[in-house]
Amino acid sequence: MISENQIYRLKCDGINNYGKGVSNVDSFVIFIDDFYTGEIADIKITKVYKNFGFGIITNLIQKSPHRIDSLCGHSSLSGTCPFSDITYEYELKLKGEIVKHNITRKTSYNKDIECISSEDIKGYRNKVTVFFNEINGKIKYGYFKEKSNDFIEVDYCIQIDDEINKLLKHIIKILEESNSSIANIRKKVGHIKGVVIRKSSYTKKIIIMFLSTHNIPNIDFIKDNLLSFNKNISGISININKSYDTFIYSGKIIKVYGDSYIDEKIMDIIFRVDNLSFLQVNTSCASLLYKYAIEEANLTKDDNVLDLYCGVGGITLNLSKYVNKVYGIEEVESSISLAKYNAKSNHISNSIFYASDSKNFDLFIKKREIDVLFLDPPRKGLSKELIDKILLYKFNKIIYISCDPYTLSNDLNLLEKEYKIESIKCFNMFPRTRHIETVVSMILETN
Repeated sequence: MISENQIYRLKCDGINNYGKGVSNVDSFVIFIDDFYTGEIADIKITKVYKNFGFGIITNLIQKSPHRIDSLCGHSSLSGTCPFSDITYEYELKLKGEIVKHNITRKTSYNKDIECISSEDIKGYRNKVTVFFNEINGKIKYGYFKEKSNDFIEVDYCIQIDDEINKLLKHIIKILEESNSSIANIRKKVGHIKGVVIRKSSYTKKIIIMFLSTHNIPNIDFIKDNLLSFNKNISGISININKSYDTFIYSGKIIKVYGDSYIDEKIMDIIFRVDNLSFLQVNTSCASLLYKYAIEEANLTKDDNVLDLYCGVGGITLNLSKYVNKVYGIEEVESSISLAKYNAKSNHISNSIFYASDSKNFDLFIKKREIDVLFLDPPRKGLSKELIDKILLYKFNKIIYISCDPYTLSNDLNLLEKEYKIESIKCFNMFPRTRHIETVVSMILETN
């Protein structure tokens, strides 16, 4: 019987959709970080569940020819860059295989899937959220280990824009100089939990939002110091939320300086976004993805399009010039307000936005009024209720954009009752991470 702390010599049989190596001990599956197909290693079992377990490499015996020295000094602890220790070419190949494995296990589609490279492999992320912690009397910034409150200190992140990396280091210096109260997430004490920084790749402007349980008494000192350090800062705010939950960013927002938003550009559209808005953080790759998705839809000027989970209108507004009307639905009201502003500022008159849960689209859209459906849901995918409504409405075409190949495959399995998968392509929106964006084109099958 397998138990924790046992060591086994194992071979990696493949990679799962979470970027973990897959091995087995007498048909009992073990998942291992930073373990690649064909490699052999001594594996220490760290956690055992009923049907699977987790392990770590204690001694790597046979290396993959694609393995390189890790580009990320903290990936093995934080899990933020699981593919930072293989060649980039192999990363693209692996991601295409991961998507294909997930799709073919649940659908009739069985073709190879190409993974398109991001234009930027390092420094592509123009928005970041980091948390603070005091270690031996010094303030550090970093991330929390996946599904835990274990703090992982970061000194430099290869994903983040260099200007943001420098700004984070300076923020730590300011917080120490001002004797700021830093939150301890585990003990639930202290005030300043972290910071959100967003930089426009279009205007180069930067907005900063501190996450805190209370107002920050010395915020004027912090503001003046930041503005002196970086002239591109156009807005500073505080998000006050008494919860110590690391995943809660809602709360009362106090404007400290300047604007609460910046302008960003994807394809032909200029978007106004704030630190709470959803817009892809790799804007150059987002332009590639949106362009491909729109081309796959084969739109005409007579078409009416419905875009569910539309955010601030990223896809909605970019496809508006190709169609008669486009409807966007998003449950976050502030995002819909920005979407309407973005439509007006870009002189777009054929877009209509509604603040609602996407599963309620039928309250706004008459049956057969829509020709093409665009979907860009969160990681959890589509609800059964929404899928049933889609099958009932029988849209001529569906363009499904997914950030999780596992939930995507489950949804496609249900949609195949009425739709045929025409094409699938994935985009490496987040190099050196396990995350993959996939675009699926589906057409209604006529009986």
